[in-house]
Amino acid sequence: MRRRWILALAGALLTACGAFAVRRAPLASPRPVGPAASAAPSAPPARSLYVASFDEREAALAFALEHGVSELTLYGLGRALGAEPAALAAFVAEARARGLAVAAPIAGLDRVEALARYEAAHPEGRFDGWSTELEYWNAPPNERPHHFEQLQALLTAMRAAKRDGWIACYLGYPSAEEAAWIAAHVDRVYLSFAVPDPARALEWGEGLRSHRARHGYFDGRVPIWPIVYTRGDAHLRPWLAQRSIAALEEALARALGGRMAGVAYFDHGSLRDVFR
Repeated sequence: MRRRWILALAGALLTACGAFAVRRAPLASPRPVGPAASAAPSAPPARSLYVASFDEREAALAFALEHGVSELTLYGLGRALGAEPAALAAFVAEARARGLAVAAPIAGLDRVEALARYEAAHPEGRFDGWSTELEYWNAPPNERPHHFEQLQALLTAMRAAKRDGWIACYLGYPSAEEAAWIAAHVDRVYLSFAVPDPARALEWGEGLRSHRARHGYFDGRVPIWPIVYTRGDAHLRPWLAQRSIAALEEALARALGGRMAGVAYFDHGSLRDVFR
């Protein structure tokens, strides 16, 4: 009798524990079904904005804050570094305090030296990143190796001087071999996508100027930021006149297989009437 009573009690306890486990399982590892299982809408990509002149900085900052831009790249820094370093430092500090990164474009070794001196003297105004502006790919074929060596020297100097920020390379059309070297020496690339339709971004160009091949050189190796244009050759102004920036970013993301870290826009002055 006692043996049967003990076995009955044990069975009851096991049954209760099993029921408790069944009740707890959905809390430990929820598996939504139906509409709840659908992926949440993706957030818009990070947005970088080129600013053609240092004199546009305040208007560009206001525009960036209004339109969800997260980064400004300031052209026209020569005069500011030489004659207005305090004003430059104050602006960079203000932008950062309001949640925006600020980048400096660099075309030559003299600018690397000037920026290094400026950032040492104005730590509150240090740039978040430096990016090349050396279009070596436009050199005549017989001069291209020499111009690429200049880019290598520039990126090497930038990496040595910039210890507290990222290094980027703005690119048109590198070869596979050039792209491999660049990818190993930078934190991101800005790839020019001068196209009239973002949905066809990878279809443009052939051979060395193939957008598809160039994108493949960097895909999975370094973060890619496509640059889109609203002026110049093959720009997107007519496309954007009928659509929104969000539609542009969605089309570009689909064309690139979703593999883009952000989108860079060129530039503030030409975007004001189409960015919506």
